[in-house]
Amino acid sequence: MQKSILDNVTTLEEARQQIALLSESQKNAHYFLYIFCNYAIKEPLLLIKGYAELLKKTGYTDEHQSFVEKIMTAEQKILNLINTVGFLALDERMKYDQPQENPRSFQSEAIVLEPFLTKAKSEIQQIAERENVKPHRSLQVDKQNDHIQRIAPIQTHFNIGSDLPAVKSHPALLESSIIDAISFLTQQHSIAELFIRTIIEEETVKLVFGCSASTPNTYMLKDFLRFETASSIFEFDPNSLSLYQNWLYLKTHEGMLSLDIQDNTGTQQSSIASVTISLKRWQ
Repeated sequence: MQKSILDNVTTLEEARQQIALLSESQKNAHYFLYIFCNYAIKEPLLLIKGYAELLKKTGYTDEHQSFVEKIMTAEQKILNLINTVGFLALDERMKYDQPQENPRSFQSEAIVLEPFLTKAKSEIQQIAERENVKPHRSLQVDKQNDHIQRIAPIQTHFNIGSDLPAVKSHPALLESSIIDAISFLTQQHSIAELFIRTIIEEETVKLVFGCSASTPNTYMLKDFLRFETASSIFEFDPNSLSLYQNWLYLKTHEGMLSLDIQDNTGTQQSSIASVTISLKRWQ
């Protein structure tokens, strides 16, 4: 017979605390589902619908390739979000039904980092190239001085050391963490720079994925600071769940994911956002 977290309740006060916790979780769950259905899922669905209608009206013009790319990106975003919610919901269930069980496990192995970083570098370069040819990046109205100014193209910088040591991880977990780090960075507004750097320490290797932008998504940092203490996934914005999933799985496999945002909005300096993946060196 499966053990439940309620099996450990032995006093009236503990029962009251569990009831209060369940009540708060239920409230958070309702709000989470509202945000999930009305924003996190509906936004890319509406984008798919809109570009599909444009394709019907315009036929296959020179613009249709960009329409198809946006549709495929939105479709992948929906699929990833649904999969993430599904896996985390199962882990949430296990916390109550099997509180001693760990989340989904991966068998750690020795990982050579160079292929992962080469792929990440290529992906970032492609993102910058696609973004730099968009019309809205070429001109922008400066409201304060009432004139039009040119936006500089996105710059890419890679400070990746040579002969990186092997690390302890799992290929799927590492790849997912890198993909989500890049995805988070490209959600920032008016990106000026994208970069990767590596930091080699005595026991760990740190992979830092970052960007400079005019307006960072600070709400995700607020979620990140509650990853350790939150009672359930329903306390987070749905767009934070992918980072939470990789933070959780890396943590249970001797790794670490950290998020840093230096919000310089309102100053002359760009804001800096970065995701750091820390991995144990393979001994």
